[in-house]
Amino acid sequence: MATPIRMPDLGTTVETVTVASWLKNEGDSVTRGEALCEVETDKAVSELESVAEGVLLRQVVPAGTEVESGDIIAYIGMAGESVPPRDADRPASTPGARSQREAHPDASKPEVSPLLRNMAERLGVDLNTVTGTGPGGHITRDDIVRAAKRA
Repeated sequence: MATPIRMPDLGTTVETVTVASWLKNEGDSVTRGEALCEVETDKAVSELESVAEGVLLRQVVPAGTEVESGDIIAYIGMAGESVPPRDADRPASTPGARSQREAHPDASKPEVSPLLRNMAERLGVDLNTVTGTGPGGHITRDDIVRAAKRA
C-alpha cells in the first residue's frame, strides 16, 4: 500500500505552508530522509524530508500551493502501486483559499489570540467594540490597552 506523505506540523505559529518547489519528480526513487520538496513559511524556506522509501508515485499538490499541517502532499510506494483518485486527497487549501477566508471573516467573532482574549476579559474590554490594527484585522495587545484606557 502506498504511503501518504503528510505536511508535518512546523510549529505553533505556522498556520499554512507553501510547497515552494519539488526536488523529486513522479517516478523518481526516494530514500528515507531524502529531500522531497522545499517548503516555505512566513519566516524560512526549508527542505521536507521523506518519511518513506520507494518511488514517488504522485505529487498531490503542485509547487506554489498553500497547505496546512496534516494535508497529504504526495504518495510514495512500490513502482506501479495504486494510489487513491486525485480528488480524494485534494487539500482544502488551494492557492487563494487562505486569502478568501481572510477576505470574508466571521464578523461576529473578532480575530484575537486566546492570550489576548483573556487579557481583554481581565481588563473588562468588550472585544466586539475593538477595531484590530494587526495583519488581516487581528486585534493586538496595543488595541486592547487603548480600549481599556478609553473605558
